[in-house]
Amino acid sequence: MRVSRKGMYAVESMVVLADNDSINMSVSEVANARHCSFKFLEHVFRDLKNAGLVVSVRGKNGGYQITKDPADITCKEIVLAVENHLSTAPCSQDVCPQAGSCMTQKMWCDLQLELYRELEEITLQDLVDSYREAVHNEINYQI
Repeated sequence: MRVSRKGMYAVESMVVLADNDSINMSVSEVANARHCSFKFLEHVFRDLKNAGLVVSVRGKNGGYQITKDPADITCKEIVLAVENHLSTAPCSQDVCPQAGSCMTQKMWCDLQLELYRELEEITLQDLVDSYREAVHNEINYQI
């Protein structure tokens, strides 16, 4: 199983927005913060907006902001907003060329469920807290 670059950028972008509390951030500001392509990130934000995870605010101080408390947003929601489906193997999507005779289908399906459970347990707030702690520790290390 591999999360695409789009999925990774979606999670990182949401952490950037949540870390900046209620400040609206433009796509270009997030792209600069994460050192990634503005054009690519525009597609990510479109999907996040369509999923209801962010809203856009127009005007001089416009940009994007998250729609819910970071503690109420799971990594599963963020990743699936841009990925459509994460699969460990084709048979975990009920599209197995050896349906009925596959010796490992149950294992792949169980792994798929475990992946979703794990992503469901990690909240955006967990990631923000972890990021803030890492930055704090890095600052203390440099002093």
